[in-house]
Amino acid sequence: MPKILFKHAALGLLACWMFASCDFTANEEELTIGIVLPITGTAARPGEEVRKGAALAIAGINSERLLGNTQLLVILEDSKSTVEGAIDAYQKLIDQAGVPIILGPASSSATEGITLATHEAGVVALSPTSSAEGLSAKSPWLFRAALAVDQLVPPGVEHTKMRLGYSRAALIYNDADTFSSSSHFLVKRELASYDDVEVVNEQTFSRPPGSPPLDLSVQFAAIKASGPDVVFMSGLPLDVEQMVLQAHEANIAGMPFIIPEFSASELQYIESQQQGAAEDVVTFARWVISSTHQKSQDFVARFRSQYGADPGEFAAAGYLATRVLASALQHAEDYEAASIRAAFENFGSLDTIVGRFSFNSVGDAMYTPIIAHVEGGKIVPLD
Repeated sequence: MPKILFKHAALGLLACWMFASCDFTANEEELTIGIVLPITGTAARPGEEVRKGAALAIAGINSERLLGNTQLLVILEDSKSTVEGAIDAYQKLIDQAGVPIILGPASSSATEGITLATHEAGVVALSPTSSAEGLSAKSPWLFRAALAVDQLVPPGVEHTKMRLGYSRAALIYNDADTFSSSSHFLVKRELASYDDVEVVNEQTFSRPPGSPPLDLSVQFAAIKASGPDVVFMSGLPLDVEQMVLQAHEANIAGMPFIIPEFSASELQYIESQQQGAAEDVVTFARWVISSTHQKSQDFVARFRSQYGADPGEFAAAGYLATRVLASALQHAEDYEAASIRAAFENFGSLDTIVGRFSFNSVGDAMYTPIIAHVEGGKIVPLD
């Protein structure tokens, strides 16, 4: 198995178990990077997927010697699925490990939370999955490998309006989460540009990241009574699972549920609780497993070989971000944080599992989104 190297004895057992390999060759140089993901808490399931994708990418980077004689070492810290946990994890990696770059955190709320720490310390942050609008612009040290909602939502609404022809929209979102609020307001703004679309009902709930799921029966009763022909849902993975299941329990049927960033992990959980409940879901996706892009097919094959299962969107996000990180390191003058930041700022274009990847002027990812839907228990492109 390709090797991945680790530092800090206190973290060694966790890191070895999480990334599955701890071989070491003394004559190789080392570069330590930090990773902050939700390993415990309500976002542990998607966090585990991101971790697997990143681990697969790091194994390839080291075995392919993309960084010459330099091997990547990983210090993994648990954000505990909360904003406070992400800030603590970042501060630990900055103060104790002195890493020049940190992959993570996962959520937009957590990414917003660590912005000040990474900015003041002069440490590069690369989030694999954060996608609320405008976060990267808050610090020149922050970059994001996931498409932000301002890249996902406008083409998604345009395509689905044309394809599905809806005219009466209901909206529901988690107003205690940065991504969910950002996604909701962009959906609402885009719908307002159509004279023949009316927002007939708008519902909110407040579930901070890391807290347990909520009863949404009141919200869905109000939505059902308003007579929509489409329901837009914006939330974190746990929110999305609960919204779809509780909408199904409320007998809201015969219309699409449009959910920016719906993943295979959420689909699998919903199917395990209520088979067929997600068949009406349409999503604005960054990647789908059916992609014919050669690098995507190679990734899927490697993931299946390593883990004996298909990768989901979160695994793809972890893999993509880590390969993007490696490309920046390849072009950095040295491995100091300032040089790595300069390499991200001058990134150019890279062929990846999502096609051509680049960054815009504020450090947000740029590539082509995919409009997809659930069909036969799988997420496939919406023709």
